[in-house]
Amino acid sequence: MLEVCADVNAALSEVPQVTMAAVGGACVAGGVQLAASCDLVLAHEGASFCLPGVRSPGGFCHTPAVAVGARLAPHKALELALLGSEVGAAEAARIGLVNSVVAASEWPTAVDRTADQLARTFSKSVADGKRTFYRQLAEKHLRDRYALATDAMVGMFSSPAYQESMRAFLARGGKK
Repeated sequence: MLEVCADVNAALSEVPQVTMAAVGGACVAGGVQLAASCDLVLAHEGASFCLPGVRSPGGFCHTPAVAVGARLAPHKALELALLGSEVGAAEAARIGLVNSVVAASEWPTAVDRTADQLARTFSKSVADGKRTFYRQLAEKHLRDRYALATDAMVGMFSSPAYQESMRAFLARGGKK
């Protein structure tokens, strides 16, 4: 089962579509792993996050810590796993575990609006951008990161689809 979970969580960054987690309550262990594996994480203001493995005698959240460690500063991720403490939505946003915190009164609308915007703007360029983003993060040297991003951007600029969209944009006088 852990191998299947690892495959699912890895696939979230590998699929071309943008993945989004909408966390509306308590998010623990594998739930935190799943959310942290997504490209975007929205949290209800009442949401909380916890890696509780150490609360069980002899336990530890090994696999959830992989996704959390990829999203946060390594020592902050380790702190969450070592202490098993719960963090609220605001703290989760401050440390980079979530992208944004949404007020309860705006929760359903904000989730729908974000999903609609992602669906409206999805294109081959967005899929390529997501893939390039994760590839460049894996590079050790800054110049290698820029080389990957530059190649991807040149490819986008020279694609027939992009050139057509720019012609249409310019024909409208640069207005959407």
